[in-house]
Amino acid sequence: MNFTLNVWSFLLLLGASQALILTGIIILKIRRDEQGGGIFALLLLSFCIILVDHSTRLSSLYKTLPQLLYLSDALWFALMPLLWLYVKRSLSKKLRWHDALHFVPYLFFLFWYWGIFTAPADIKLNIYENYLKGGSQYHLLVKLSILGMMLQMLTYLVFSIVYITRYEREFKKQFSGNDIDKVGWLKRIISFFTLYFLFEFTFSTYRNFMGIQNKVLENWSLVAWTVFIISLAYTILNRPNLIGYRLHNLGNKKSKPDIVEPIDALTQYMSEKKPYLDNGLSLHQLADGIGLGTHQLSSLLNNELETNFYEYINTHRVRAVKSKLEEGEHRQYSIFGIAQATGFNSKASFYKFFKKEYHTTPRGFLLKLEESNK
Repeated sequence: MNFTLNVWSFLLLLGASQALILTGIIILKIRRDEQGGGIFALLLLSFCIILVDHSTRLSSLYKTLPQLLYLSDALWFALMPLLWLYVKRSLSKKLRWHDALHFVPYLFFLFWYWGIFTAPADIKLNIYENYLKGGSQYHLLVKLSILGMMLQMLTYLVFSIVYITRYEREFKKQFSGNDIDKVGWLKRIISFFTLYFLFEFTFSTYRNFMGIQNKVLENWSLVAWTVFIISLAYTILNRPNLIGYRLHNLGNKKSKPDIVEPIDALTQYMSEKKPYLDNGLSLHQLADGIGLGTHQLSSLLNNELETNFYEYINTHRVRAVKSKLEEGEHRQYSIFGIAQATGFNSKASFYKFFKKEYHTTPRGFLLKLEESNK
C-alpha cells in the first residue's frame, strides 16, 4: 500500500489516535449510571472519525482507501448536541427521551448525504477529485449546510454559556463545597469551541461565499482539534474524576417562618457549631441549623451581608486557616492539610480565597508573621 503522509495528515492522525485511546479509557472506567462519561466518549469517537476522514483527504491515502471519504460530514451536526447533553448531565440535569430531538439536524444531513455515504469507492473518488479541481466552487446547498452548521454551533454555544453561568451563580447561593471548580473544566471546553467557531465562521464565510481559498488556514483549523484533544488527554490523565462527574442538583426549598435577629443567630451558630468544617455544607443544612428557610438565608446573605453562600462559608474557612497558622500548626501539618481540616477540598479555591482575604499567599503570610515575631 503506497501513499504519501504529509505533516498535516500526520497531525490529524495523531489527534485521531489520541481520541480513540481516550474513548477506550473512558468506556473502561465509567460506571453504568454515568451517562455523562458515555456522552463524552461518543464526542471523542466523533472527533476520531472526523480527523481520520480529513487526514485521508489531505494525503494520497484517499486514493487507496476512498471508502473513508465523506464518512464524517454528517458528524459535524452531532458534535454540538453531544456537547450540550454532556454539559447538562455534568450539571446534574437528567436526560429525557426528548433530548434525542437534538440530533434531528444530524439525521437530516445523514439522509441528505446518504447517496454519497453509500456510493461505491470509484464514485466517491471521482466526486472528491472533481471537488479538488473545482477549488472553492461549492454547490449552493453545500454552502447553506456549512452555514447551518455554524449557526447550530453558535446556538448551542450561547445556550451552554448561559446554562453554565446560571448554574455557577445558583451553586454559590446554595453550596459551599469547592466542587464548583469542576465547572472550570466545562468552561474551558466551551471556550475552545467558541474560539474555533469564531475562526471557522470567519474563514468559512470568506472561503465559501467570497471565493477566497487558503489551504494553510483550512488545515490549521483541523489541526486545532488535535491540539484540543491532546490538552483533554493531559487534563483527564491528571484529573480522571472529571469525566462522568456530576455536580450537585440545584433545587428550591420552601421558606420557614422568620426568627428574631437572624444575623445574630447566624453569627452565633457559625462561631459555636463551626458548620463550615463540613466540606459538603449546603445552604439547606445551614438554614435548618439556624431555623431559617433557604430563601430567607440566601436573601440575608445577599442583601444584608452583601455576599453569597459560597463566598460566606469559604471566608470563614480561610479565617480559620489563618488562626491555625498563627497558632503554629503549620509546623506539624502542611498548609493545605490545615486547609482541608477547615473544609477546603480544592487547593486552587483555598489559595484564591486566602489571597482575596489577606492580599498575600499563605507562605507570604507566614513570612510576615515570622518577621513580626522577631
